[in-house]
Amino acid sequence: MLKQTRVSIIKPTLTILLLCVACVEVIAQKLPNVQKEGFRAPVNIKIDGKTNEWGDSFKAYNTNTEVFYTIANDDDNLYLVIQATNADVINKMARGGITFTINHGTGKSDADPVTIYFPALSDKDKVVIGQSVSKKPTETHDGAIIQKQTDSLIAITNKLFATRSKLIKVKGIKSITDTLLSIYNEQNIEEKAFVNSKRACTFELAIPLKYLPVSLANPKPFAYNITINGANVGGSAIVVNSVTGMAVAFRTGDASQLLRYSTDFWSEYTLAKSK
Repeated sequence: MLKQTRVSIIKPTLTILLLCVACVEVIAQKLPNVQKEGFRAPVNIKIDGKTNEWGDSFKAYNTNTEVFYTIANDDDNLYLVIQATNADVINKMARGGITFTINHGTGKSDADPVTIYFPALSDKDKVVIGQSVSKKPTETHDGAIIQKQTDSLIAITNKLFATRSKLIKVKGIKSITDTLLSIYNEQNIEEKAFVNSKRACTFELAIPLKYLPVSLANPKPFAYNITINGANVGGSAIVVNSVTGMAVAFRTGDASQLLRYSTDFWSEYTLAKSK
């Protein structure tokens, strides 16, 4: 009788997990690899790492970086919302951070682009949060225990992000002399990370348009780059291309290999005016 009870508990749990994975894959297949069109941000956006205001949906899924993302704007800010569902990719985002680059024109080469790097964590905090993200519930046939442990891991990870992710790095903004800003800065550059109930991690960023080489009065396309930075794991140095400043990762199934190398992509965006 006991064996039958365990089987009846674990089957629904595994079924739910498999359905979640399948759902993510189906959604990713339907989305473009990069976002090119302008998109007006929802009204009354709150930078909290949660996607309910965005309809829990994204404009693109990039296969090179394995992230969902949306770029949007309103009359005041440019927004980046980026989400990973793979634990190894989330670990990489926590340890290496994300670099968002905005060029003056449509070319990839720019002498003085605006770059935002977040979250800017200390080496110790990178490891602590990365380990929390990667940790899995204890193997058991009891679905209730698995759920309780999963909820606990999510709560711990969100607390770590809230207490340890306090800095943003900026470069290329002439009116901002300090390149390392508190998340509670006077410039109103905002960033927040949050792990949801499905253990997907979302990073949300808002940058005032006045700091960017863009014009809402005369919108023109500009090139942007999103890089999931490589992390220094086990003393191994990150290999960086001297021309692009990036490194290309080839997934080998080894999580440490995935962590070591940066992955990135380019596209173009044009600010969307209000209708």
